[in-house]
Amino acid sequence: FKRRISPIIQLYGLGNLGDSSGRIVVTFAVPGDQLAYSTPPEAGGRAVYPLRVELSTVSRAGGPRFGVDTLRRFVTARPLGAGQFLTGMVELLVPPGEHVTSVVITQEDRGAIAALPSVLVCRSGGSLCLSDLVLGLEGGTLRWSSGTQAVPLNPGNAFARGGTVDLYFQVHGQSPGAKYETIVELFDASDSAYLKPALAIRFTTEATARAAEVVRAIELRELSAGRYRLRLTTRGGGESASAVA
Repeated sequence: FKRRISPIIQLYGLGNLGDSSGRIVVTFAVPGDQLAYSTPPEAGGRAVYPLRVELSTVSRAGGPRFGVDTLRRFVTARPLGAGQFLTGMVELLVPPGEHVTSVVITQEDRGAIAALPSVLVCRSGGSLCLSDLVLGLEGGTLRWSSGTQAVPLNPGNAFARGGTVDLYFQVHGQSPGAKYETIVELFDASDSAYLKPALAIRFTTEATARAAEVVRAIELRELSAGRYRLRLTTRGGGESASAVA
């Protein structure tokens, strides 16, 4: 690219519990002041931002490449300035397993690339497995459909001090009737060894099916402003699994 843009990009490995299929879900927030726009007469004087999003993935075990290439046109009442973002979501149907995934966001001669070497989509009927952790804002406008409910997202990946985070995740491979203890811990981002949680929450549930969706509200009033890692661990039925965000 001749010019770089600096979007916030999040990648999630999830399942559609309505039809048991796998999904890779991408959210993005692109700084509006880094993009070009036009004000065509047919837009009534409003600012139009074309944005191309390419999502591509391939299984680490080998096999075909899956991808989606979409052109979005965002329309705003006036040109965006510093601190204002264009936000959106793209999802891709994929088989279960580990995937090497990349996202390319472009506009004319400017763009950005993000990649993760491993995005896990849990297998139905396998051993205990946790999906990626989705941290959303209930008051936001962007939601992803899990097949059974609308999951709030937060493309900007920032939360107000003293506010609330809506935590969503999926558990696969449970043993119906078994009890599962879940521990949610938040660590300062500098605590890479996970030695001292700034906040810890525990709860126990009884599995009623092999797969389940879990939603919890996490209050942030006890946390100082800063960057945090969230670690979630589930134990039960003789197995354990963990995930980090």
